[in-house]
Amino acid sequence: MSSLKINGRRIPFTVQRKEIQHIYMKIGSDLRLEIVLPQREKISVSRFLKSNLPWIEQKVEEMSKMKRLFTGNTILFKGEPLKVKGIRVRSAGGGMRNGRGRKGFRLYKNVVFVYENSKKKRDEILKNFITRQTLRHVNRDAKRWVRISGMWRSEFGKRKEKIHKIEVKEMKNWGYCTKKGDLLFNWRLICLPERLRKYVVLHELLHTKYFNHSNGFKREMAKYIGDFQKVEGLLRNYLPF
Repeated sequence: MSSLKINGRRIPFTVQRKEIQHIYMKIGSDLRLEIVLPQREKISVSRFLKSNLPWIEQKVEEMSKMKRLFTGNTILFKGEPLKVKGIRVRSAGGGMRNGRGRKGFRLYKNVVFVYENSKKKRDEILKNFITRQTLRHVNRDAKRWVRISGMWRSEFGKRKEKIHKIEVKEMKNWGYCTKKGDLLFNWRLICLPERLRKYVVLHELLHTKYFNHSNGFKREMAKYIGDFQKVEGLLRNYLPF
């Protein structure tokens, strides 16, 4: 794989050709550069990289400073780093419990103990744990915002639904609101500090009323989070994947 030297760091890059009209370039969370060129155009890759070097340098610097949710044997949980310790156990009766009756994981102080066996591995158990925690807290946050605002018809109240469902899934953004009122959230949302998580939930709830980022949306947001623009800036320091 070819690489590019940026500020003393080697940035690997790949070049592909596809049936597209314009050049496409992105840098992933692993700081790998992907370049996609139009199939039939003659383009010098070295010349293209040279002309776009300032943009690449800026993006590499920005992403190098961003906080990652999972790093080696450490994860962020409510904004705090936790160590992950995998423990091999035997399953009795097909269950994921260790000898003391614990389930597949245990959170103790700043350590997540993951009890894995031949059927369920560490990453799978950890993802299930994070997903359940995210769904639990997102539902709680949504209920709180609905109660505070008194604006939204929802599945939590007695009136006709406007929020059809809340779902946690794999996605590249922190959250998304569909036009019919479904609220979708990144399964990693619990990794963020509480203040940022609550902002994301409110942000998507507001999209059930304003399906844009209009002045009305911003005024509504400021009613509940006065410094929401500062919170948005803090959120950009975290990679959602």
